[in-house]
Amino acid sequence: MEYITTVSTVIKDTSSSLHSFVDTNKRKFLSVAIASGASYYLISKFRGPKKKDIIQNSANARLMNYFENANMTCDTTVLQCLNGLQDSLSRNVERIPTTAQIRSCKSTPEKVEMFRTLSYKTLTKTITGVYTIVLLISHLRIQTNLVGRYLYLDQVLHGGGGAHQLFDIPTQIKYLSYGQYILKQGQHGLIKHVEFACERALSDWELTKLVTYDDMLGLILTIRDYIEKDLNKILSFLLPPEEEEQLDDTDPLKNLLNESRNILESASFHRVLKKSIDRGFLALCDSLRFSFQ
Repeated sequence: MEYITTVSTVIKDTSSSLHSFVDTNKRKFLSVAIASGASYYLISKFRGPKKKDIIQNSANARLMNYFENANMTCDTTVLQCLNGLQDSLSRNVERIPTTAQIRSCKSTPEKVEMFRTLSYKTLTKTITGVYTIVLLISHLRIQTNLVGRYLYLDQVLHGGGGAHQLFDIPTQIKYLSYGQYILKQGQHGLIKHVEFACERALSDWELTKLVTYDDMLGLILTIRDYIEKDLNKILSFLLPPEEEEQLDDTDPLKNLLNESRNILESASFHRVLKKSIDRGFLALCDSLRFSFQ
């Protein structure tokens, strides 16, 4: 699969779904800032209803600006991260036989086995690519909006002064670096999970059968049903297990990671994730259609 031909569509569609989620849950993302009195801090400096309205409008404009900047940063970061995705998948999805190797086989059983391996390994690589893109965008959206929330709060309450930062720059950098986990350690677990589903779906597949576009769609849906029956399983590949973090409860980084996990585990986010996955596979299926024409 040439990911470059579908990745823009996947990013656009997935970002649209996640942007709606963030937009709908702005109050949740910024509840700390509001509860801490950010609006009151500004309004209390002025007197009179008109001035209060002006300040409130200004605060809302700045709030929107922070979210828009966070989302733009996320999209740019995703495109940079995806540059090496295909190479990474090629390295981690091991031992994919080539068609030349299959042709050179003299034993029919061996040839059939190699063809079956080629089939499920190729499917594994393709389907893992879709899940990786969606999970990467989802996680980075959460991260950039969480950091944006605290930057906004710091700006409103303290004018952006470093002495009062809720999370210092090194903590922010460490936290954002966890966004790369799905492209490194997490990818190994995701590949194994997808590979098992693909191998299972193809176990009764008749390899000599002429495959139609509808057959391929049915196969993909079967694989997806197995993988997505537990969304928490695929979300577990976004962050390392908590016991491996070795962070104190008072560590600001642990607080940020816990906030990420709370969002990832929420029912509302699961609904958005499912919709994003649907759009990602719709882009894939649209690209596959040309192969069957």
